[in-house]
Amino acid sequence: MTESNGRIERIELPDGEWWELIVRPTWGELKAISKKVAAAQERDSLDQVDVLLVASTKAWSRKRRITVAALQDIDGLEMIPVLKVVNEKILPLYEAMGVNA
Repeated sequence: MTESNGRIERIELPDGEWWELIVRPTWGELKAISKKVAAAQERDSLDQVDVLLVASTKAWSRKRRITVAALQDIDGLEMIPVLKVVNEKILPLYEAMGVNA
């Protein structure tokens, strides 16, 4: 289940945790996040989607700080609702700016 105020989308995960993603970033946030993803592209990094996901996260209920490393410990099935929101609402913004994650 997801809840949205139009700018932040809260996603309830199957394990009872939650995740808040910025789905309507400000122009400044959009540029800052785009720079982080572009830097990952320049490093030929396979972590571009991870970088986008971390940078687009407003908050989450897990005890660990949100980092690319922290993402590696999350069960892939728990990520499905999050990745759905990323694919539908976040990626199109960055693709429109010419940043491909």
